[in-house]
Amino acid sequence: MTVSRLLFALLFTCILSACSTLGIKTVPNVAPNTGGLAQIAVQAPIGLPQKQNIRLGDQLITALQQRSVTMAATPQAPARFKLQGFCSASANENKTSIACVWDANASDGTRAHRIVIKETVGGSTPSAPWSAVSNSTLDRIAVSVGDKIAAWLDSSQIIHSEGQHGSGFSLPTLSSLGLNSDEHQPISVHGVQGAPGDGNSALANSMISSLRSLNIPISNRDRKAFQLFGTVKITDGKSGKQNVTIEWSLKDEKGIALGTVTQNNQVPQGALDGTWGGTAKASANAAAKRIADLLPGSG
Repeated sequence: MTVSRLLFALLFTCILSACSTLGIKTVPNVAPNTGGLAQIAVQAPIGLPQKQNIRLGDQLITALQQRSVTMAATPQAPARFKLQGFCSASANENKTSIACVWDANASDGTRAHRIVIKETVGGSTPSAPWSAVSNSTLDRIAVSVGDKIAAWLDSSQIIHSEGQHGSGFSLPTLSSLGLNSDEHQPISVHGVQGAPGDGNSALANSMISSLRSLNIPISNRDRKAFQLFGTVKITDGKSGKQNVTIEWSLKDEKGIALGTVTQNNQVPQGALDGTWGGTAKASANAAAKRIADLLPGSG
């Protein structure tokens, strides 16, 4: 089956599955006012085997977060648009063709925007075409969708800001999308305290992203999840410097301490009183690897 036929079959499946039909009018550009709503409510993608479904959904959440798209905590939560993906794979001779259709639907069900992603990879197994699709291919699809959604939201003049993640918007989780990974026990990030500026929210969101990049699922509802707490302490140093200590404490589901990751550094006086930006990301990336080492079975 060619990519074009594969795409046609996928679109036909979407119509049968109550997707927005072709030719339906699109929603006009939204005025620059979110009205307190998240921009996107991510729906679990459809059409992939469970393991790859988890991978694609998780990486899409990360890609959208990195592009400062505000996301609803669950697929059912209010949002300006519901983002739903439908994917299909077809083996043809010595290659496999993948087609994904992503629809951003308005609250009344009309399709506001459609993204089509097509990929071709080497190798084919007619009875199991998805077996030829690697994690790197799924990650590439997620990044492409994230780029296109963020660009569309910008062109539609819908405000989004990195700072909004800490002011009313909660990131969706795999469990909220109906995706559960058996590879790692999930971690619940209980936030950060003590940081100046936007440090509390920036560090927490960066840690979520960093843990997901290590294939560690995030859950705020699973009672069996490990518990992660962050604390920041800043004290005056010498020569116009401040001493910064970031401490991440990991506990099991019963509250028993598993270990602590501590980071120390010096920064110019007041350097972290505003936006943390790359500082939060760099700190979280480094700490996440050490946190992963604390998980049972990691060694």
